[in-house]
Amino acid sequence: MSSNYLNERLLEPNHKTDLLGLASVWRQCTINLVLEGMAGFAHSPSLLNKVRGSFGRVLVERGSQFVRDRKPCQWNPVCGAEVFFARKPIVKIGPYSSEITKPYILRVSSDQKNLVISLGMFGVAGEWRREVEACLIEALQSRVRWKNLAKDVTETVPDFVRVLSSVNTSIDSLEISSPPLETRISFLTPVDAERGVFIEQPYLIFERLMRRIYMMARWHFLELDQSWEEMSKMWRGCEYCFEASTMSKFVIGGHKFSNRITSGHALKISGNLDKLWPLLVFGQATNVGRGANVGLGHFCIS
Repeated sequence: MSSNYLNERLLEPNHKTDLLGLASVWRQCTINLVLEGMAGFAHSPSLLNKVRGSFGRVLVERGSQFVRDRKPCQWNPVCGAEVFFARKPIVKIGPYSSEITKPYILRVSSDQKNLVISLGMFGVAGEWRREVEACLIEALQSRVRWKNLAKDVTETVPDFVRVLSSVNTSIDSLEISSPPLETRISFLTPVDAERGVFIEQPYLIFERLMRRIYMMARWHFLELDQSWEEMSKMWRGCEYCFEASTMSKFVIGGHKFSNRITSGHALKISGNLDKLWPLLVFGQATNVGRGANVGLGHFCIS
């Protein structure tokens, strides 16, 4: 798959589908890496931002000379850096024009002792999982500046970052259950608030999800055929009730996110959720908002 072919398929898919059709062919591959004795780093707010940067540098170094020269990759198939970090075509979604989002997310979790770094890939991006796994392991072992991150969480960095195990999981579809009359969204990580705050305009969660899922459909070589105007009327007609919410900038240990974030809130939504419900189901898999690739906007629904 050449760079030109990839971009052409992203920009002009051969087929259209609605949200339920996308769910039936949804592909998602996730790499889960367990790092020995480093559970405390899960609380570093800058962790995934630094992991993404280190991972990107390794991908570029292992990629083609064209990519290292900031040009489209000429390999066939293209190198991973072209898929996960190169600029992508711009598409129009409702009233907005946006660059097609990168087809992955990073997440972090831990048990009592070990740190777990997960990287999920969507659609065709999963075909690069072997390259991604090798580059992510190298990034975690030798590129992430763990000593700097340790300042955020008062942790001791081991002499050698050891990956205990690597487990790959995959799904080939998403199950969309019957929509409820009311749902509760619990945010597990902060949400980017630079372009509108959910607590002031709660319907923005659907607007952002619609844009994100529209772009993820492109990574399945599909165009999402769902009326923005119709969906907008539905999400603006819902009732929203927020629980506690705060706004801040993370500035800890010399690291910071450049955008404002909101954290610590949950949102109850009631109304006609028939066509909106799939967006929330997809959102659990993809996160929502800017910064979704580095773990922001992770939520669950109940």
